[in-house]
Amino acid sequence: MKFARALLLGFGLCLAAGACTQAAPRELEYPPALTAAIAENRQFCEGAGGVFNLADSIEAADLNQDGAPDFILRDALLVCDGAASIFVGNSGGGVAIFDGANQAANAATLFQAGVHGYFVESSGGGSVVYILVGGPMCGRAPTGSRAGDSAVLCERPLHWNLDAGRIELSPLSDMRPFRPDFSGYK
Repeated sequence: MKFARALLLGFGLCLAAGACTQAAPRELEYPPALTAAIAENRQFCEGAGGVFNLADSIEAADLNQDGAPDFILRDALLVCDGAASIFVGNSGGGVAIFDGANQAANAATLFQAGVHGYFVESSGGGSVVYILVGGPMCGRAPTGSRAGDSAVLCERPLHWNLDAGRIELSPLSDMRPFRPDFSGYK
């Protein structure tokens, strides 16, 4: 128990400094909504005859500046040995963000979308998630072709909307171009 408290205290200090984002250590208590999502994915994998493993699919960062770690679940990083492509196809998969302070069993995700990848940057005492998306989410007119819509990628930051109590896409003016040489996408 002392180790878990020390780990949480250290993580809290790191969050307060705005300098940490990391794979979520298993010692952190996941909110019930994330625990339910993990269980659902485990059942899906095992139902297909696979062996489930979270691997590095969960990252912790304070995204809504409440001092508690929030959790990012990247389904493309889930492992299902024996049914390898069950969680993701060739278009990237999804990302879901869970409020680490919300202990309600029926809590909604703060944000969920299909993405080509994501990364987290420290910013102004907190952390910001950038999602890698394409087409209309980058301000391009839909072409009617899924391949055409995804051909031009961009990085869109997410921001905390205090009034709505959720994480949302930032305006297109905050968009960045895709960096093919950037190795931080997950």
